[in-house]
Formats: sequence, structure tokens, C-alpha cells
Amino acid sequence: MVDRMRQAQLDEWGGPEVLHVVDDAAVPEAYPGHLLLETISIGLNPVDWKTRAGSGVADQLPASRPLVLGWDIAGTVVATGHDSTGFEVGDTVFGMAGFPGLGNAYADYVAVRAIDVAHAPTDVDPAELAGTPMVSLTAWQALFAIAELVAGQKVLIHGGAGGVGHMAVQFAVNAGATVFATAGPSDQQFVTELGASPIDYTKGDFADHIDKVDLVLDTIGGKVFTRSLDVIADGGRIVTTPDPSQLDIARRRGIRADWVFVHPDQAQLTEIAALQSAGKIHTRIDRRFTLAEIAEAHAYGEQGRAHGKIVVTPR
Repeated sequence: MVDRMRQAQLDEWGGPEVLHVVDDAAVPEAYPGHLLLETISIGLNPVDWKTRAGSGVADQLPASRPLVLGWDIAGTVVATGHDSTGFEVGDTVFGMAGFPGLGNAYADYVAVRAIDVAHAPTDVDPAELAGTPMVSLTAWQALFAIAELVAGQKVLIHGGAGGVGHMAVQFAVNAGATVFATAGPSDQQFVTELGASPIDYTKGDFADHIDKVDLVLDTIGGKVFTRSLDVIADGGRIVTTPDPSQLDIARRRGIRADWVFVHPDQAQLTEIAALQSAGKIHTRIDRRFTLAEIAEAHAYGEQGRAHGKIVVTPR
């Protein structure tokens, strides 16, 4: 077992250039309740580059420097701490480490809380696994833990081709809902293949192309949130990911409204893993980078052009 590793660090908030890779960082220990993972792949999310720039969950992180960002990870267990029940050396796991605190995932080795990860299906690409946790847990918690989605309901999902959106479409379809999803012209076919009826948001008001629905999952916010209120049936609800400040607008109209802030959940990840293994859901991977290219990966993500998830592999 090596005692030094590569790690992408930052010493200040700023642009992608503040990320720098060192090759002599100490390999962490597997403390009680923790696992030490050898990283297979790391998933990036908008919160990664937002936090690097000083927003996102920057206010949740310690003031000490350097910091190591990154939360979504797939890896192989190389050591187990005391009370890491259910995991053994050699297991492949995936999860969302420590969010919204430090995840430290931008590294060759990562110590994670055992409760933050789940056994990975052996028949799924590790890159897909690493791209799954944050977006899938956000979608799962919004649809099932908060909105209590059931078969037969009608659902509108905004940003149906995005990270959270494309997972939410698949979950809702698999649950027996009738699903509509907004997407750009180039993603109409993709959304259709996921099982939703696509709505091209570039062709006028989306609300003109849909009847009343039981649930709206809003991943956009702003005017999209407020316009969505007009398509919610009596007794329906809206769940939003970007901005809790808008909830009162809906509630004043008698519409149930909630904000989802994702949290790690091993049981939910285990259910998601089973769906992946059964081929019922897939995570769309847009582009892969190496750890040495972490700054480039952030710069690409900030452009907002990714069709699916960005993943980073150690080499």
C-alpha cells in the first residue's frame, strides 16, 4: 500500500486555474466507520465548479487550505475502518462522499463514510457509476421522498436531458407515470428514448404544449418555475432544485411546493444500483477527463454544453 498519492487541490476560490495537482499528498486512513477507496472514477456536477468559484457549498467548507473538492465517486475498497459494516477489501462501491461538507474526491485515494456509499453493480461501467450519485439521489429524493410519486400520475420535468432531469425522467417512467420533459432541439430524440414526451422549449411557451399535470420537477428556476404553476392540477405540487426563495409564490396560490437539497442515502443508492444493473436506468456520459485535466474539466462544465455527465479518471 502506497503512502503518497496525487490530489487536485485549491488554495483560493477562483477560476479553473486555481485547481492544481500535487503528487505527494498523504494517503488518508480508514478511520472507524470509513472506507479507504482507490479511485476508479469521479463524477463532476455544477456544484463542483460553483463551489470552486466561491459559491455552491463554499460556505459549508472549512477555512483551512488547501481544499480538495469532489463528491461523486466510484472506487475499490482497499482498507476498512472499524465498524464499516457490510464492506470488505476488494468491493467496488459508489456514492456521494460527505456532501455538503468536504468530499475530497479529486484524488487517487479517498476516505469515505461507509454510510455514504453502496455496493456497485458489477455490470455497469465505473464511469457511469461515478456520474450517477448526486443527480440520481436528487431526482429520487424529489420524486419519491418528497413528492411521493405513484403510478398513473402525470409529471412535467424541466431540463429532461440534463443531469438531474434525465435521471428523473427514467425514474418516473419506471414508476409508471406519464412523463413530459422540456429539452432543446438536439435532445428531443434522447428524451423520447428515455420514455418521455418531449417539449421543445425553444418553440414558444412550454405551457401551451401540455395539459394539467400532477407534479412538476423544476431544475431551472426563475420564470420557468412561475410559469409552471399554471399547468399544475388541483392538488398537484412542484418540487424545485435551484431556488427555495420562490416557494412562497406557489404556496400563496395554494400549490404545494418544496425544495430538494440532496443528501447521501445508502438505501436509496442501493435501489438505484439495482435499477442500473437491470438496465432500467442509464447515466449519460458526455466526456471523460483525467485527473491531470481537472481544470479543463471544470472549464468545460462551466460552458454549459455538456449533454450528460462529465467524469474524471485518475489516469
